[in-house]
Amino acid sequence: MRELTIDQVESARKKALENAADLIDDARLLFNNERWPRTLFLCQIAGEEIGKYVLLSSLTVQLLAGDGINWKRVWKRLTSHREKLEAITYLEDVFLEQPFPDDLGDYFKNLKKESHSLESFKQKSLYCDFTDEIPHCPTEIITKKFAGDALKWAEGRYGLFSNLEKELCKADVTKKITKEHILKFRQMLGIEKLLDKT
Repeated sequence: MRELTIDQVESARKKALENAADLIDDARLLFNNERWPRTLFLCQIAGEEIGKYVLLSSLTVQLLAGDGINWKRVWKRLTSHREKLEAITYLEDVFLEQPFPDDLGDYFKNLKKESHSLESFKQKSLYCDFTDEIPHCPTEIITKKFAGDALKWAEGRYGLFSNLEKELCKADVTKKITKEHILKFRQMLGIEKLLDKT
């Protein structure tokens, strides 16, 4: 599998966020022209690009820490719609301080179900489909409210992570953080043993 340098990952991270912004702008144009299904589709794709940004940010930390990288797994995650959706949803839950259940296994099981539902809904925004043997066009399923909610969701997610990126760039984090900083932080959080098992 192709390996990436930290500079390539940093560039890709920024481009994923930039593309998310472009997709949201396009979705806004579609919304203003009452194209509800395609608005929802582009909003979800924007969310996946933000999920890719999250995965690339995590990869940046792993590279800075000198972790062994499973590049095959990295490429699989970067191209998986489901994994990008799960990454963004998980980090969003952390940022927004959502209560996590005592059993994290349940949380991650529900996260997988949610990403599967979102992917299914995304497909329904593009293709004619069946519900209980009844055919439907996307315009019969995706309403103005669904599209409007999707646009607000995408804009909110983009706002959260674009602000984070501005702070990272302003602080020039990847040039200042060392492997020792990351290891000390992991030790402080008590996660270094957990990471050794992955």
